[in-house]
Amino acid sequence: MTTDMAEQIARVKRWEERMAFLRGSGYCPFELTPKQWQFTLDERKEVMFGGAAGGGKTIAMLAAGLLYVDKAPYRALILRRTYADLALPGAPMDLADQWLHGTDAKRKDAGREWWFPSGAKLVFGYMATDGDRYRYQSSRWDFVGFDEASQFTEVQLRYLFTRLRQDKINSDMPLRMRLASNPGGASHIYLKDRYVKPIPPTTVEEAEVAEQRLFIPANLSDNPHLDVDAYRDMLSELDPYTRAQMEHGNWDAEPTGGYFDIRNLAVVQEHKSNGNWSKSVVCRAWDLAASSVGDYAVGAKVGYDRRTGLWRILDVVRVQADPLLLEKTMRATAERDGRGITQVIEQELGSAGKLAMRDIRQRWLMGYPTSATPPSGDKLTRARLPASLMAAGDVELAPGRWNDDYLAELLSFPNGKYDDQVDATGHAFAWIVKQVGARKPKGTNIPQAEVVAKKPKLAISRYRIR
Repeated sequence: MTTDMAEQIARVKRWEERMAFLRGSGYCPFELTPKQWQFTLDERKEVMFGGAAGGGKTIAMLAAGLLYVDKAPYRALILRRTYADLALPGAPMDLADQWLHGTDAKRKDAGREWWFPSGAKLVFGYMATDGDRYRYQSSRWDFVGFDEASQFTEVQLRYLFTRLRQDKINSDMPLRMRLASNPGGASHIYLKDRYVKPIPPTTVEEAEVAEQRLFIPANLSDNPHLDVDAYRDMLSELDPYTRAQMEHGNWDAEPTGGYFDIRNLAVVQEHKSNGNWSKSVVCRAWDLAASSVGDYAVGAKVGYDRRTGLWRILDVVRVQADPLLLEKTMRATAERDGRGITQVIEQELGSAGKLAMRDIRQRWLMGYPTSATPPSGDKLTRARLPASLMAAGDVELAPGRWNDDYLAELLSFPNGKYDDQVDATGHAFAWIVKQVGARKPKGTNIPQAEVVAKKPKLAISRYRIR
């Protein structure tokens, strides 16, 4: 028997033992769903249960907190942002009152704590401000759970990791950080980047850390105790973008920054002219950032059809990479595009910009057509042309895995965390206009995007699928 197989068998035995304890203890009156059991039993350090409202996340959180209360000196802490949030109907403290009333657990401090015969304790806490994190400065916890985690700040979430510590007597239990959350809120981007769509690890150390994190998506259908139809009726009263977050657990849905109106932006399988772009103008424009963290380097491939006057976003490459990986990515992308597609790169002013451009041409993209373009105004100025054309219905979007991230960035621009895809798109549109004098939207000197910006919509614009 291999070591891995032996470890797997031992882990399954531990899970079976814990399941039998929780079912037989009387502390949890529900039979958990498969996803709730996964959240409760998984021994990885960090697990997040996130997505749609009504997915049974609070039940899973309380069950996970109770998993080792038969062992001393087990200490579990479950947090909400404010004390009032803890006591709401259906919130963790209220749920604990329902579950533990009549058991051998003792209610203390008006329900803020529960003490168990083993000596274990379950405690409920809050952090209304960043300064409240110091309330837990000298504490030790085997389990920390953030219910509605996105309502906490990144500072608060990170600080509690330092309070996960074990005494030698209970070192056989895993240290667990557990988060349950819907999309949106103060730490939406932090949670999305850490758990939902994490940045791929680039080192062995990063890969080992990533293996200790798990994201479990939550859906309305995951909760058999919920009247789904009635709940959907309630959610229908929300604005579209909040509904996308709450009903579908969409972590890409963010409030629009009001600059791009994409209601007329169509995702089409084939271009109207039968997908034939041989007589059209196509380029790949790059917005460069040579860093494995922070901004992305983006290459947006855009085409303009002279016959129909339609534009098409054909492909988007997006990567956080150091200079060596960026060079390989650009080279591989140029090879895939072919020698008929010009690679457009913004050239910074001065001798440093010229040297960098020469290096790209002679080494990175040698043998492929390149075009250097000077910087042209601020980000809003560069985004005007594509925003106007999208609002006018003159832009199509080719289907691809990159669509969701691309549309999310358009919607949040200029208030979102990232704008690299918008910048690359603006470079491509500007370059094509210079080549062919492509037409602008009819009958306006003020881009439609600026009109939209005056009345920001807290909504996700629905884009058509043809």
